[in-house]
Amino acid sequence: MKYRQPGYRDSEYKEEREKRREEDHGPRPPREPRGMAREACVVTRCYQCGHQGPAPESVPTVYPLDASWATTDTELVVSSSHVSGEVEPALLFRSDRLDDVLVSVIVDFTDREEERRSIQRSKEWPKPLSERVWRYRDAEAIWDEIALRSWVEAGAERELYQSGKLGQLLAPPDLLARLNLRSGLEGTVLLMGTVPLRSKEFLFTDYFACELETPGHGKLSYECRLERQ
Repeated sequence: MKYRQPGYRDSEYKEEREKRREEDHGPRPPREPRGMAREACVVTRCYQCGHQGPAPESVPTVYPLDASWATTDTELVVSSSHVSGEVEPALLFRSDRLDDVLVSVIVDFTDREEERRSIQRSKEWPKPLSERVWRYRDAEAIWDEIALRSWVEAGAERELYQSGKLGQLLAPPDLLARLNLRSGLEGTVLLMGTVPLRSKEFLFTDYFACELETPGHGKLSYECRLERQ
C-alpha cells in the first residue's frame, strides 16, 4: 500500500499513478460505455475470505459484463470446479431515475482460481436473480434494515453461509455518486456488493440459495442447482 504525503493533491496522485501504469502496461484501451442494455455492471465493494487476485484501483469498482449473463434459470451449467457464489442486492434500471429502479436479489458467481489473475474474467459466469422484485421507492425507508442471507446446502437444518443487512453496504444514492453513474443507465443491472462469509473459506457446492427480507418479513428469494462439467 502506498501512503500519500501531507498536502499531496489527488489530481497529482492520479496523474502519477496513471503514468506508472502506462509505463508498465501501455495506454488504456477505449472504455465501453456504461449502462447500455447489453451490459450488466458488477460492483465489487470489498474483497474478503480468500481473495488473492490483483487489487482494484479503487473501491467500489465497476466490471462491465454482457447482460446475457443475467438469468432467472434455476438449473445452471458451469465448466469450472472453482466457481462459488455470493449473494448481493441488485438494482434494475428502467430509466436513469432512482425512484424508477427495481430491486432484486442476485448471485455473483465467480471463478476463484481465475480471480487470482483477472477479476474481470473471473466474473464472466451466470448472474441469476429472483423473478420477483420490489420497487426501490417502496423499500427506501427501510433499506438499511433489510436482511441479506445465503445458503450453500438445502434442507430445514441448513446453516447460513452469509448473513447481514443492507446497511453494511453503500446505500444506492451513495453508490451511484461514488461511481459517477448519472446517465445512460436504462437496461443496466447493478450488483451492489456483498456481506462477509460466515465460513472460513469459499465453499464450492452444487446448490445456492439466497434472500432479501424486510423487517415486516417480505422476501425476495432465489435458489439454484449447479451442474459442473
